[in-house]
Amino acid sequence: MLSYLKVKNFSIFEEIEVEFDKGLNIVTGETGAGKSLFIESIKMLLGDRFSRDKQRNTLQKTVFEALFEDTTLDNETKEKFEIDNSLILRREIDSSGKNRIFINGILATLNELKEIGKKLVDIHGQHDHQVLLNPDAHKTFIDKLVNETIIKDFKNTYKSYIEIKTKLENIIKNRQELEIKKQILQEQLSEIESLDIKPDEDSQLEEKIKFLSNIEKIKNAIDASLQILNYGEINIEKLLSELSHHLLAIKDLKSELSSVYEKIDNISYEINDIAHTLENIIDFEDFNVDDLNNLIDRKITLDKLLKRYGPTIEDIINHKENIKKELDSLDTGEEYIEKLQNKVLDTFEKLKNKDSLLYKERKKIALNLKNEIMAILHELELKDAIFEVKFTEHGKITANGSKIPEFYITTNKGFKPAPLSKVASGGELSRIMLALKEIFAEIDEISTLIFDEVDTGISGKTAKKVGIKLKNLSTKKQLIVITHLPIIAAMGDTHFHIIKNINNNKTFTIIKKLKENERKKVLATMISGTDSQSSISQAEELLKLNE
Repeated sequence: MLSYLKVKNFSIFEEIEVEFDKGLNIVTGETGAGKSLFIESIKMLLGDRFSRDKQRNTLQKTVFEALFEDTTLDNETKEKFEIDNSLILRREIDSSGKNRIFINGILATLNELKEIGKKLVDIHGQHDHQVLLNPDAHKTFIDKLVNETIIKDFKNTYKSYIEIKTKLENIIKNRQELEIKKQILQEQLSEIESLDIKPDEDSQLEEKIKFLSNIEKIKNAIDASLQILNYGEINIEKLLSELSHHLLAIKDLKSELSSVYEKIDNISYEINDIAHTLENIIDFEDFNVDDLNNLIDRKITLDKLLKRYGPTIEDIINHKENIKKELDSLDTGEEYIEKLQNKVLDTFEKLKNKDSLLYKERKKIALNLKNEIMAILHELELKDAIFEVKFTEHGKITANGSKIPEFYITTNKGFKPAPLSKVASGGELSRIMLALKEIFAEIDEISTLIFDEVDTGISGKTAKKVGIKLKNLSTKKQLIVITHLPIIAAMGDTHFHIIKNINNNKTFTIIKKLKENERKKVLATMISGTDSQSSISQAEELLKLNE
Protein backbone atom coordinates (compact mmCIF):
# COMPACT_ATOMS: atom_id res chain seq x y z
CA MET A 1 0.00 0.00 0.00
CA LEU A 2 0.99 3.64 -0.52
CA SER A 3 1.60 4.99 2.98
CA TYR A 4 3.44 8.28 2.32
CA LEU A 5 3.71 10.78 -0.52
CA LYS A 6 5.88 13.89 -0.77
CA VAL A 7 5.82 16.38 -3.64
CA LYS A 8 8.10 19.40 -3.84
CA ASN A 9 8.29 22.29 -6.33
CA PHE A 10 5.54 21.03 -8.66
CA SER A 11 3.16 23.66 -10.04
CA ILE A 12 0.99 25.01 -7.19
CA PHE A 13 2.50 22.43 -4.81
CA GLU A 14 5.41 24.16 -3.14
CA GLU A 15 5.77 21.20 -0.80
CA ILE A 16 3.13 18.73 0.31
CA GLU A 17 3.31 15.59 2.43
CA VAL A 18 0.48 13.07 2.77
CA GLU A 19 0.26 9.97 4.97
CA PHE A 20 -2.33 7.54 3.62
CA ASP A 21 -4.09 4.78 5.55
CA LYS A 22 -5.43 1.36 4.61
CA GLY A 23 -8.98 1.09 3.39
CA LEU A 24 -10.83 3.93 1.68
CA ASN A 25 -8.90 7.23 1.43
CA ILE A 26 -11.09 10.10 0.19
CA VAL A 27 -9.63 13.21 -1.47
CA THR A 28 -11.84 16.29 -1.98
CA GLY A 29 -11.31 19.92 -2.92
CA GLU A 30 -12.84 22.88 -4.69
CA THR A 31 -12.64 23.08 -8.46
CA GLY A 32 -9.14 24.23 -9.40
CA ALA A 33 -7.71 23.47 -5.95
CA GLY A 34 -5.35 20.83 -7.36
CA LYS A 35 -7.15 17.46 -7.37
CA SER A 36 -6.03 16.69 -10.92
CA LEU A 37 -2.54 17.87 -10.05
CA PHE A 38 -2.54 15.49 -7.10
CA ILE A 39 -3.21 12.55 -9.46
CA GLU A 40 -0.60 13.88 -11.87
CA SER A 41 1.95 13.95 -9.04
CA ILE A 42 1.46 10.23 -8.44
CA LYS A 43 1.78 9.57 -12.17
CA MET A 44 5.05 11.54 -12.20
CA LEU A 45 6.29 9.47 -9.26
CA LEU A 46 5.56 6.30 -11.24
CA GLY A 47 7.43 7.41 -14.36
CA ASP A 48 5.08 9.54 -16.50
CA ARG A 49 6.63 12.14 -18.77
CA PHE A 50 7.51 15.32 -16.90
CA SER A 51 6.78 18.75 -18.42
CA ARG A 52 9.24 21.43 -17.30
CA ASP A 53 6.55 24.11 -17.44
CA LYS A 54 5.15 22.47 -14.27
CA GLN A 55 8.36 23.26 -12.35
CA ARG A 56 7.31 25.88 -9.80
CA ASN A 57 10.79 27.33 -9.26
CA THR A 58 13.10 26.63 -12.22
CA LEU A 59 16.16 27.21 -10.03
CA GLN A 60 15.25 24.32 -7.72
CA LYS A 61 14.80 20.63 -8.35
CA THR A 62 11.36 19.03 -8.35
CA VAL A 63 10.99 15.97 -6.10
CA PHE A 64 8.44 13.16 -5.99
CA GLU A 65 8.89 10.65 -3.18
CA ALA A 66 6.75 7.84 -1.77
CA LEU A 67 6.85 4.99 0.71
CA PHE A 68 5.10 1.71 -0.12
CA GLU A 69 4.61 -1.01 2.47
CA ASP A 70 3.76 -4.73 2.21
CA THR A 71 4.62 -4.84 -1.50
CA THR A 72 4.04 -7.99 -3.60
CA LEU A 73 6.88 -7.57 -6.08
CA ASP A 74 8.69 -10.51 -7.68
CA ASN A 75 11.83 -11.91 -6.04
CA GLU A 76 14.14 -10.70 -8.82
CA THR A 77 13.04 -7.08 -8.30
CA LYS A 78 13.27 -7.43 -4.52
CA GLU A 79 16.82 -8.77 -4.70
CA LYS A 80 17.99 -6.15 -7.19
CA PHE A 81 16.76 -3.21 -5.12
CA GLU A 82 17.15 -4.79 -1.67
CA ILE A 83 13.42 -4.61 -0.95
CA ASP A 84 12.06 -6.22 2.21
CA ASN A 85 8.56 -5.11 3.23
CA SER A 86 9.07 -1.39 2.56
CA LEU A 87 9.95 0.35 -0.68
CA ILE A 88 10.94 4.00 -1.18
CA LEU A 89 10.63 5.55 -4.64
CA ARG A 90 12.24 8.93 -5.31
CA ARG A 91 12.34 10.91 -8.55
CA GLU A 92 14.24 14.18 -8.85
CA ILE A 93 14.17 16.55 -11.85
CA ASP A 94 16.76 19.32 -11.84
CA SER A 95 16.51 22.76 -13.47
CA SER A 96 17.81 21.36 -16.79
CA GLY A 97 15.11 18.65 -16.86
CA LYS A 98 17.50 15.79 -16.03
CA ASN A 99 16.02 12.87 -14.08
CA ARG A 100 17.60 11.09 -11.12
CA ILE A 101 15.67 8.08 -9.90
CA PHE A 102 16.23 6.08 -6.73
CA ILE A 103 14.55 2.81 -5.81
CA ASN A 104 15.26 2.04 -2.16
CA GLY A 105 18.22 4.41 -2.38
CA ILE A 106 19.68 2.57 -5.41
CA LEU A 107 20.10 4.58 -8.61
CA ALA A 108 17.69 3.29 -11.27
CA THR A 109 16.44 4.04 -14.78
CA LEU A 110 13.12 5.60 -15.77
CA ASN A 111 12.06 2.32 -17.39
CA GLU A 112 12.78 0.41 -14.18
CA LEU A 113 10.65 2.92 -12.28
CA LYS A 114 7.79 2.49 -14.77
CA GLU A 115 7.94 -1.31 -14.55
CA ILE A 116 7.81 -1.27 -10.76
CA GLY A 117 5.11 1.43 -10.81
CA LYS A 118 2.80 -0.80 -12.90
CA LYS A 119 2.93 -3.40 -10.11
CA LEU A 120 2.23 -0.96 -7.28
CA VAL A 121 -0.58 1.39 -8.31
CA ASP A 122 -3.51 1.23 -10.73
CA ILE A 123 -4.90 4.68 -11.60
CA HIS A 124 -8.35 5.07 -13.14
CA GLY A 125 -9.69 8.38 -14.28
CA GLN A 126 -12.38 9.38 -16.74
CA HIS A 127 -9.94 8.85 -19.60
CA ASP A 128 -9.18 5.32 -18.36
CA HIS A 129 -12.89 4.46 -18.40
CA GLN A 130 -12.81 5.28 -22.11
CA VAL A 131 -10.67 2.16 -22.58
CA LEU A 132 -13.94 0.25 -22.39
CA LEU A 133 -15.02 1.94 -25.62
CA ASN A 134 -12.27 0.03 -27.43
CA PRO A 135 -13.48 -3.53 -28.20
CA ASP A 136 -9.86 -4.74 -28.25
CA ALA A 137 -9.69 -4.08 -24.50
CA HIS A 138 -12.62 -6.42 -23.85
CA LYS A 139 -10.54 -9.45 -24.88
CA THR A 140 -7.86 -8.33 -22.40
CA PHE A 141 -10.37 -8.33 -19.54
CA ILE A 142 -11.67 -11.79 -20.48
CA ASP A 143 -8.17 -13.23 -20.88
CA LYS A 144 -7.17 -12.12 -17.38
CA LEU A 145 -9.43 -14.93 -16.14
CA VAL A 146 -8.52 -17.53 -18.77
CA ASN A 147 -6.06 -20.28 -17.84
CA GLU A 148 -2.56 -19.01 -18.73
CA THR A 149 -1.51 -22.36 -20.24
CA ILE A 150 -4.38 -22.28 -22.75
CA ILE A 151 -3.44 -18.77 -23.93
CA LYS A 152 0.27 -19.63 -24.03
CA ASP A 153 -0.32 -22.84 -26.04
CA PHE A 154 -2.49 -20.98 -28.54
CA LYS A 155 0.03 -18.18 -29.00
CA ASN A 156 2.98 -20.59 -29.40
CA THR A 157 1.06 -22.70 -31.94
CA TYR A 158 -0.03 -19.60 -33.85
CA LYS A 159 3.55 -18.35 -33.94
CA SER A 160 4.80 -21.72 -35.26
CA TYR A 161 2.06 -21.80 -37.89
CA ILE A 162 2.85 -18.30 -39.17
CA GLU A 163 6.59 -19.04 -39.28
CA ILE A 164 6.18 -22.28 -41.27
CA LYS A 165 3.52 -20.78 -43.56
CA THR A 166 5.69 -17.70 -44.24
CA LYS A 167 8.70 -19.91 -44.97
CA LEU A 168 6.70 -21.95 -47.49
CA GLU A 169 5.29 -18.83 -49.17
CA ASN A 170 8.77 -17.28 -49.42
CA ILE A 171 10.23 -20.44 -50.94
CA ILE A 172 7.53 -20.64 -53.60
CA LYS A 173 7.59 -16.89 -54.27
CA ASN A 174 11.36 -16.57 -54.37
CA ARG A 175 12.18 -20.00 -55.75
CA GLN A 176 14.30 -18.74 -58.64
CA GLU A 177 16.15 -16.29 -56.43
CA LEU A 178 16.72 -18.99 -53.84
CA GLU A 179 18.01 -21.38 -56.49
CA ILE A 180 20.60 -18.78 -57.56
CA LYS A 181 21.60 -18.25 -53.94
CA LYS A 182 21.76 -22.00 -53.43
CA GLN A 183 24.03 -22.38 -56.48
CA ILE A 184 26.38 -19.67 -55.22
CA LEU A 185 26.59 -21.33 -51.81
CA GLN A 186 27.23 -24.74 -53.38
CA GLU A 187 30.07 -23.27 -55.47
CA GLN A 188 31.58 -21.73 -52.34
CA LEU A 189 31.25 -25.04 -50.50
CA SER A 190 32.90 -26.97 -53.39
CA GLU A 191 35.73 -24.45 -53.52
CA ILE A 192 36.44 -24.84 -49.81
CA GLU A 193 35.97 -28.62 -49.70
CA SER A 194 38.22 -29.17 -52.74
CA LEU A 195 41.19 -27.83 -50.77
CA ASP A 196 40.56 -30.18 -47.82
CA ILE A 197 41.91 -27.49 -45.51
CA LYS A 198 43.55 -28.52 -42.23
CA PRO A 199 43.93 -26.33 -39.13
CA ASP A 200 47.24 -24.39 -39.05
CA GLU A 201 47.80 -25.27 -42.71
CA ASP A 202 48.61 -21.68 -43.60
CA SER A 203 51.68 -21.46 -41.36
CA GLN A 204 52.81 -24.97 -42.38
CA LEU A 205 52.58 -24.07 -46.07
CA GLU A 206 54.66 -20.95 -45.56
CA GLU A 207 57.34 -23.00 -43.80
CA LYS A 208 57.45 -25.65 -46.58
CA ILE A 209 57.56 -23.05 -49.34
CA LYS A 210 60.31 -21.15 -47.59
CA PHE A 211 62.31 -24.38 -47.19
CA LEU A 212 61.89 -25.63 -50.75
CA SER A 213 62.52 -22.18 -52.26
CA ASN A 214 65.98 -22.23 -50.65
CA ILE A 215 66.74 -25.91 -51.36
CA GLU A 216 70.06 -25.28 -53.21
CA LYS A 217 71.28 -22.93 -50.51
CA ILE A 218 70.30 -25.48 -47.86
CA LYS A 219 71.95 -28.36 -49.79
CA ASN A 220 75.23 -26.48 -50.20
CA ALA A 221 75.24 -25.43 -46.54
CA ILE A 222 74.54 -28.98 -45.36
CA ASP A 223 77.20 -30.49 -47.68
CA ALA A 224 79.79 -27.97 -46.46
CA SER A 225 78.79 -28.62 -42.86
CA LEU A 226 79.10 -32.39 -43.27
CA GLN A 227 82.57 -31.94 -44.83
CA ILE A 228 83.63 -30.08 -41.71
CA LEU A 229 81.94 -32.52 -39.37
CA ASN A 230 82.94 -35.90 -40.78
CA TYR A 231 83.25 -36.05 -44.61
CA GLY A 232 86.37 -33.97 -45.19
CA GLU A 233 89.97 -35.21 -45.16
CA ILE A 234 90.45 -33.15 -42.05
CA ASN A 235 87.22 -33.04 -40.03
CA ILE A 236 85.98 -32.39 -36.51
CA GLU A 237 85.03 -36.00 -35.87
CA LYS A 238 88.55 -37.22 -36.78
CA LEU A 239 90.25 -34.49 -34.73
CA LEU A 240 88.09 -35.23 -31.69
CA SER A 241 88.88 -38.95 -32.06
CA GLU A 242 92.61 -38.20 -32.02
CA LEU A 243 92.15 -35.88 -29.04
CA SER A 244 90.22 -38.55 -27.18
CA HIS A 245 92.94 -41.13 -27.97
CA HIS A 246 95.67 -38.91 -26.46
CA LEU A 247 93.68 -38.21 -23.30
CA LEU A 248 92.71 -41.84 -22.86
CA ALA A 249 96.26 -42.77 -21.76
CA ILE A 250 96.34 -40.14 -19.01
CA LYS A 251 92.72 -39.65 -17.91
CA ASP A 252 93.12 -41.89 -14.85
CA LEU A 253 96.13 -39.98 -13.56
CA LYS A 254 94.17 -36.95 -12.38
CA SER A 255 90.48 -36.29 -11.83
CA GLU A 256 90.50 -33.08 -13.91
CA LEU A 257 91.89 -35.09 -16.89
CA SER A 258 89.11 -37.64 -16.49
CA SER A 259 86.55 -34.81 -16.55
CA VAL A 260 88.08 -33.34 -19.71
CA TYR A 261 88.07 -36.76 -21.34
CA GLU A 262 84.33 -37.19 -20.58
CA LYS A 263 83.54 -33.77 -22.03
CA ILE A 264 85.45 -34.61 -25.23
CA ASP A 265 83.56 -37.90 -25.40
CA ASN A 266 80.19 -36.07 -25.01
CA ILE A 267 81.17 -33.53 -27.66
CA SER A 268 81.99 -36.39 -30.04
CA TYR A 269 78.55 -37.86 -29.40
CA GLU A 270 76.83 -34.51 -30.07
CA ILE A 271 78.86 -34.03 -33.28
CA ASN A 272 77.77 -37.45 -34.53
CA ASP A 273 74.15 -36.64 -33.70
CA ILE A 274 74.35 -33.28 -35.54
CA ALA A 275 75.85 -34.96 -38.59
CA HIS A 276 73.15 -37.65 -38.55
CA THR A 277 70.39 -34.97 -38.32
CA LEU A 278 71.82 -33.00 -41.23
CA GLU A 279 72.11 -36.15 -43.35
CA ASN A 280 68.40 -36.96 -42.75
CA ILE A 281 66.87 -33.46 -43.11
CA ILE A 282 65.96 -34.06 -46.76
CA ASP A 283 66.59 -36.56 -49.48
CA PHE A 284 67.75 -34.10 -52.07
CA GLU A 285 67.64 -36.73 -54.82
CA ASP A 286 63.80 -37.02 -54.39
CA PHE A 287 63.27 -33.25 -54.62
CA ASN A 288 61.00 -32.26 -57.50
CA VAL A 289 60.51 -28.65 -58.66
CA ASP A 290 56.82 -29.46 -59.23
CA ASP A 291 56.44 -29.98 -55.47
CA LEU A 292 57.36 -26.36 -54.84
CA ASN A 293 55.09 -25.11 -57.63
CA ASN A 294 52.17 -27.12 -56.27
CA LEU A 295 52.71 -25.72 -52.77
CA ILE A 296 52.88 -22.15 -54.11
CA ASP A 297 49.67 -22.68 -56.11
CA ARG A 298 47.92 -24.05 -53.02
CA LYS A 299 49.15 -21.08 -50.95
CA ILE A 300 47.82 -18.60 -53.54
CA THR A 301 44.43 -20.37 -53.56
CA LEU A 302 44.36 -20.49 -49.76
CA ASP A 303 45.21 -16.77 -49.53
CA LYS A 304 42.24 -15.99 -51.77
CA LEU A 305 39.95 -17.91 -49.44
CA LEU A 306 41.46 -16.22 -46.41
CA LYS A 307 40.84 -12.83 -47.98
CA ARG A 308 37.26 -13.79 -48.82
CA TYR A 309 36.20 -15.74 -45.73
CA GLY A 310 39.06 -15.20 -43.25
CA PRO A 311 41.13 -13.77 -41.77
CA THR A 312 41.94 -17.20 -40.23
CA ILE A 313 41.79 -20.85 -41.33
CA GLU A 314 39.27 -21.40 -38.53
CA ASP A 315 37.01 -18.75 -40.10
CA ILE A 316 37.05 -20.64 -43.42
CA ILE A 317 36.16 -23.92 -41.70
CA ASN A 318 33.33 -22.20 -39.77
CA HIS A 319 32.08 -20.58 -42.97
CA LYS A 320 31.95 -24.04 -44.60
CA GLU A 321 29.75 -25.36 -41.76
CA ASN A 322 27.48 -22.28 -41.97
CA ILE A 323 27.08 -22.82 -45.72
CA LYS A 324 25.98 -26.41 -45.08
CA LYS A 325 23.35 -25.24 -42.57
CA GLU A 326 22.08 -22.52 -44.89
CA LEU A 327 21.89 -24.94 -47.82
CA ASP A 328 19.76 -27.24 -45.68
CA SER A 329 17.37 -24.35 -44.98
CA LEU A 330 17.28 -23.36 -48.67
CA ASP A 331 16.10 -26.68 -49.94
CA THR A 332 13.66 -25.78 -52.73
CA GLY A 333 13.06 -29.25 -54.10
CA GLU A 334 9.54 -30.55 -54.72
CA GLU A 335 9.96 -33.12 -51.98
CA TYR A 336 10.95 -30.45 -49.46
CA ILE A 337 8.09 -28.15 -50.49
CA GLU A 338 5.63 -31.02 -50.14
CA LYS A 339 7.07 -31.77 -46.72
CA LEU A 340 6.61 -28.12 -45.70
CA GLN A 341 3.05 -28.07 -47.06
CA ASN A 342 2.19 -31.10 -44.96
CA LYS A 343 3.77 -29.43 -41.93
CA VAL A 344 1.66 -26.30 -42.53
CA LEU A 345 -1.51 -28.42 -42.68
CA ASP A 346 -0.57 -30.36 -39.53
CA THR A 347 0.25 -27.18 -37.61
CA PHE A 348 -2.98 -25.55 -38.78
CA GLU A 349 -4.96 -28.51 -37.45
CA LYS A 350 -3.23 -28.09 -34.09
CA LEU A 351 -3.96 -24.35 -34.23
CA LYS A 352 -7.67 -24.99 -34.88
CA ASN A 353 -7.79 -27.26 -31.84
CA LYS A 354 -6.01 -24.66 -29.67
CA ASP A 355 -8.32 -21.93 -31.03
CA SER A 356 -11.40 -24.04 -30.27
CA LEU A 357 -10.16 -24.69 -26.74
CA LEU A 358 -9.44 -20.97 -26.23
CA TYR A 359 -12.91 -20.04 -27.49
CA LYS A 360 -14.61 -22.53 -25.17
CA GLU A 361 -12.64 -21.20 -22.20
CA ARG A 362 -13.37 -17.57 -23.12
CA LYS A 363 -17.06 -18.36 -23.57
CA LYS A 364 -17.23 -20.02 -20.15
CA ILE A 365 -15.41 -17.04 -18.55
CA ALA A 366 -17.63 -14.60 -20.46
CA LEU A 367 -20.79 -16.22 -19.09
CA ASN A 368 -19.53 -16.00 -15.51
CA LEU A 369 -18.33 -12.41 -16.09
CA LYS A 370 -21.71 -11.46 -17.57
CA ASN A 371 -23.57 -12.75 -14.49
CA GLU A 372 -21.17 -11.09 -12.04
CA ILE A 373 -21.20 -7.73 -13.83
CA MET A 374 -24.99 -7.71 -14.16
CA ALA A 375 -25.34 -8.44 -10.44
CA ILE A 376 -23.01 -5.54 -9.59
CA LEU A 377 -24.69 -3.16 -12.08
CA HIS A 378 -28.06 -3.94 -10.55
CA GLU A 379 -26.60 -3.10 -7.14
CA LEU A 380 -25.35 0.17 -8.64
CA GLU A 381 -28.87 1.23 -9.66
CA LEU A 382 -28.71 0.00 -13.25
CA LYS A 383 -31.60 -2.35 -12.49
CA ASP A 384 -32.74 -2.75 -16.09
CA ALA A 385 -29.21 -3.36 -17.38
CA ILE A 386 -28.57 -6.37 -19.54
CA PHE A 387 -24.87 -7.04 -20.06
CA GLU A 388 -23.66 -9.59 -22.58
CA VAL A 389 -20.40 -10.76 -24.11
CA LYS A 390 -20.78 -11.57 -27.79
CA PHE A 391 -18.15 -13.21 -29.95
CA THR A 392 -17.41 -11.89 -33.43
CA GLU A 393 -16.47 -14.53 -36.01
CA HIS A 394 -13.49 -13.29 -38.07
CA GLY A 395 -13.57 -16.09 -40.63
CA LYS A 396 -9.91 -16.84 -40.02
CA ILE A 397 -7.67 -17.43 -37.05
CA THR A 398 -5.78 -14.29 -36.05
CA ALA A 399 -3.17 -13.77 -33.34
CA ASN A 400 -6.10 -13.17 -30.95
CA GLY A 401 -8.15 -16.16 -32.10
CA SER A 402 -10.97 -16.61 -34.59
CA LYS A 403 -13.78 -15.43 -32.31
CA ILE A 404 -13.16 -12.15 -30.46
CA PRO A 405 -15.28 -11.10 -27.45
CA GLU A 406 -16.99 -7.71 -27.28
CA PHE A 407 -19.09 -6.20 -24.48
CA TYR A 408 -22.73 -5.37 -25.24
CA ILE A 409 -25.14 -3.55 -22.94
CA THR A 410 -28.55 -2.00 -22.63
CA THR A 411 -29.70 -0.07 -19.58
CA ASN A 412 -33.25 0.53 -20.75
CA LYS A 413 -36.12 -1.91 -20.72
CA GLY A 414 -37.34 -3.05 -24.13
CA PHE A 415 -34.03 -2.45 -25.90
CA LYS A 416 -31.66 -5.10 -27.13
CA PRO A 417 -28.04 -4.94 -25.97
CA ALA A 418 -25.78 -3.03 -28.36
CA PRO A 419 -21.98 -2.55 -28.47
CA LEU A 420 -20.77 -0.79 -25.34
CA SER A 421 -18.88 1.75 -27.45
CA LYS A 422 -22.15 2.95 -29.03
CA VAL A 423 -24.61 3.18 -26.15
CA ALA A 424 -22.82 3.59 -22.79
CA SER A 425 -22.79 6.97 -21.05
CA GLY A 426 -19.97 8.28 -18.84
CA GLY A 427 -21.80 7.27 -15.66
CA GLU A 428 -22.44 3.78 -17.01
CA LEU A 429 -18.85 3.35 -18.10
CA SER A 430 -17.56 4.31 -14.66
CA ARG A 431 -19.88 1.78 -13.01
CA ILE A 432 -18.90 -0.99 -15.46
CA MET A 433 -15.24 -0.26 -14.77
CA LEU A 434 -15.94 -0.33 -11.03
CA ALA A 435 -17.66 -3.70 -11.48
CA LEU A 436 -14.66 -5.06 -13.39
CA LYS A 437 -12.28 -3.77 -10.73
CA GLU A 438 -14.26 -5.53 -8.02
CA ILE A 439 -14.25 -8.80 -9.98
CA PHE A 440 -10.53 -8.66 -10.69
CA ALA A 441 -9.59 -7.55 -7.17
CA GLU A 442 -9.08 -11.18 -6.12
CA ILE A 443 -6.59 -12.02 -8.89
CA ASP A 444 -4.92 -8.64 -9.40
CA GLU A 445 -1.76 -8.32 -7.27
CA ILE A 446 -1.72 -4.50 -7.41
CA SER A 447 -2.52 -3.38 -3.87
CA THR A 448 -3.42 0.31 -4.43
CA LEU A 449 -6.24 1.53 -6.67
CA ILE A 450 -6.76 5.22 -7.38
CA PHE A 451 -10.12 6.37 -8.75
CA ASP A 452 -10.52 9.84 -10.23
CA GLU A 453 -13.96 10.89 -11.46
CA VAL A 454 -15.48 7.53 -10.49
CA ASP A 455 -18.67 9.48 -9.72
CA THR A 456 -19.00 10.96 -13.22
CA GLY A 457 -22.64 11.21 -14.31
CA ILE A 458 -24.19 9.82 -11.09
CA SER A 459 -25.94 11.24 -8.04
CA GLY A 460 -28.42 10.44 -5.28
CA LYS A 461 -29.19 6.77 -4.68
CA THR A 462 -26.75 5.61 -7.34
CA ALA A 463 -23.96 7.62 -5.74
CA LYS A 464 -24.72 5.97 -2.40
CA LYS A 465 -24.51 2.51 -3.97
CA VAL A 466 -21.22 3.40 -5.67
CA GLY A 467 -19.89 4.60 -2.31
CA ILE A 468 -20.89 1.31 -0.66
CA LYS A 469 -19.23 -0.61 -3.49
CA LEU A 470 -16.02 1.39 -3.06
CA LYS A 471 -16.17 0.76 0.68
CA ASN A 472 -16.47 -2.99 0.12
CA LEU A 473 -13.65 -2.98 -2.42
CA SER A 474 -11.43 -1.12 0.06
CA THR A 475 -11.48 -4.17 2.34
CA LYS A 476 -9.45 -6.01 -0.33
CA LYS A 477 -7.34 -3.14 -1.69
CA GLN A 478 -6.16 0.26 -0.55
CA LEU A 479 -8.35 2.81 -2.36
CA ILE A 480 -7.63 6.49 -2.96
CA VAL A 481 -10.75 8.12 -4.39
CA ILE A 482 -11.11 11.68 -5.63
CA THR A 483 -14.76 12.69 -5.49
CA HIS A 484 -17.03 15.71 -5.57
CA LEU A 485 -20.03 13.84 -4.12
CA PRO A 486 -20.53 14.19 -0.34
CA ILE A 487 -22.27 10.83 -0.01
CA ILE A 488 -19.19 9.04 -1.42
CA ALA A 489 -16.81 11.25 0.57
CA ALA A 490 -18.64 10.30 3.78
CA MET A 491 -17.86 6.61 3.16
CA GLY A 492 -14.12 7.15 3.58
CA ASP A 493 -12.04 5.73 6.40
CA THR A 494 -9.72 8.72 5.98
CA HIS A 495 -10.57 12.07 4.41
CA PHE A 496 -8.05 14.48 2.83
CA HIS A 497 -9.01 17.94 1.62
CA ILE A 498 -7.04 19.98 -0.91
CA ILE A 499 -7.01 23.70 -0.09
CA LYS A 500 -5.69 26.43 -2.37
CA ASN A 501 -4.44 29.72 -0.85
CA ILE A 502 -3.01 32.89 -2.37
CA ASN A 503 -0.23 34.66 -0.49
CA ASN A 504 1.74 37.65 -1.87
CA ASN A 505 0.16 37.08 -5.29
CA LYS A 506 1.40 33.47 -5.34
CA THR A 507 -0.76 30.35 -5.20
CA PHE A 508 -0.05 27.68 -2.58
CA THR A 509 -1.88 24.40 -2.14
CA ILE A 510 -1.94 22.13 0.90
CA ILE A 511 -3.46 18.68 1.43
CA LYS A 512 -4.90 18.33 4.90
CA LYS A 513 -5.95 15.17 6.72
CA LEU A 514 -9.30 16.15 8.27
CA LYS A 515 -10.31 15.69 11.87
CA GLU A 516 -13.93 14.85 12.67
CA ASN A 517 -15.18 18.44 13.03
CA GLU A 518 -13.23 19.59 9.99
CA ARG A 519 -14.66 16.73 8.00
CA LYS A 520 -18.22 17.72 8.92
CA LYS A 521 -17.61 21.26 7.70
CA VAL A 522 -16.11 20.10 4.40
CA LEU A 523 -18.99 17.67 3.80
CA ALA A 524 -21.48 20.41 4.73
CA THR A 525 -19.89 22.77 2.19
CA MET A 526 -19.99 20.01 -0.45
CA ILE A 527 -23.73 19.57 0.28
CA SER A 528 -24.93 23.18 0.21
CA GLY A 529 -21.95 25.42 -0.52
CA THR A 530 -21.80 26.62 3.13
CA ASP A 531 -21.21 25.05 6.52
CA SER A 532 -24.57 26.15 7.93
CA GLN A 533 -26.15 24.31 10.83
CA SER A 534 -28.57 22.65 8.44
CA SER A 535 -25.82 21.36 6.16
CA ILE A 536 -23.73 20.34 9.20
CA SER A 537 -26.67 18.19 10.33
CA GLN A 538 -26.89 16.60 6.90
CA ALA A 539 -23.13 15.90 7.00
CA GLU A 540 -23.54 14.21 10.37
CA GLU A 541 -26.30 12.05 8.92
CA LEU A 542 -24.05 10.99 6.05
CA LEU A 543 -21.23 10.11 8.43
CA LYS A 544 -23.59 7.92 10.46
CA LEU A 545 -24.09 5.81 7.34
CA ASN A 546 -20.42 4.91 7.53
CA GLU A 547 -20.52 3.79 11.17
